[in-house]
Amino acid sequence: MQLPSDADYTGRNLGQQELDILKKVIDSGTLNCTKGTVVKEFEQQFADKFGVEFCRTATSGTASIHTAIAAINPEP
Repeated sequence: MQLPSDADYTGRNLGQQELDILKKVIDSGTLNCTKGTVVKEFEQQFADKFGVEFCRTATSGTASIHTAIAAINPEP
């Protein structure tokens, strides 16, 4: 299976639902998660689906790892 990358769209499959959500974000004029609503809606839906109180998204795997380490707050 060919996985998509930022340089090659092969393997990427965007359907109408994804394109509609993308249009909603672009039309909102707010393209960040701190002031926009789409990321917050996604986080809430994800949390609800898995029966947890909170969900936070991250922009990359590295950001996710940093967030996880900060959450457990290990001793130096």
